[in-house]
Amino acid sequence: LRDGPETRRHPALSSGSHRGNVLPLRHRAEEVGVTHEKRKWDDPSHPAGSPQGSRMRQTIERRTLPDELASRLRDLVVAGELKPDDKIAEAELCARFGVSRTPLREAIKMLAAEGLVTLTPNRGARVASITASEIAEIFPVMGALEAMAGELAAANHTSAQLQALEALHADIVAARNSSDWLAYSRANRAFHESLFDIAGNATLTSLYTQLMIRIHAVRFVAQQTPEAWDAAVSDHEAIMQALRTRDATAVASLLRTHLARKADGVIASLGR
Repeated sequence: LRDGPETRRHPALSSGSHRGNVLPLRHRAEEVGVTHEKRKWDDPSHPAGSPQGSRMRQTIERRTLPDELASRLRDLVVAGELKPDDKIAEAELCARFGVSRTPLREAIKMLAAEGLVTLTPNRGARVASITASEIAEIFPVMGALEAMAGELAAANHTSAQLQALEALHADIVAARNSSDWLAYSRANRAFHESLFDIAGNATLTSLYTQLMIRIHAVRFVAQQTPEAWDAAVSDHEAIMQALRTRDATAVASLLRTHLARKADGVIASLGR
């Protein structure tokens, strides 16, 4: 199970890093919880997989090395260091992170499942790209789905759920004020996904997830102009105000407009 150099992770690696400043990651099963056998807490027939074993499941929250690598690669894409259609240079990334190809390839497969990377037989992996016509086709559908999720969230949210959205909105504003695009992208994505969680409609979430696979490469990645960024934050403030007053109609309308603006920004970014 030791696929890479046994060098310990440094706390400074908890966020996106620049080329040449990243220390190697440790790849040991006892450190990251990696196993190729079926875990007993995944098996409902085992006491640890039953409701009585839920406490045990909750205590096992370590990230595997592929999970960690996938997070680092995702940050490189969001930060613009890896751009659409760029080839994923496995040898360079292995050297950068101090790992072998096995966990890196597992991480790449995870990103491919998200739609952030495309895999081509005998040609390797590339950062996913999307055309302007695809964006113009998909984003209005996304807007309709988010509008429906917003309506349900406005009508059904609990005080705790609203507080969680308030916290994410505060993160969005703080990230904009500090011009931290990576932090903004993470908080923005979490905010929109939370609307679907609060809506509680499995079919709606499934449709959203399927479309996100196609547009993930640009939805929360394409960087905006300062003016468009400010407009997006203003949209979020208006959405939050409508959620606070449970104005479902206003939330739906605002989300449609928000997604339409995002589509325009993404199409513009393709030409930059």
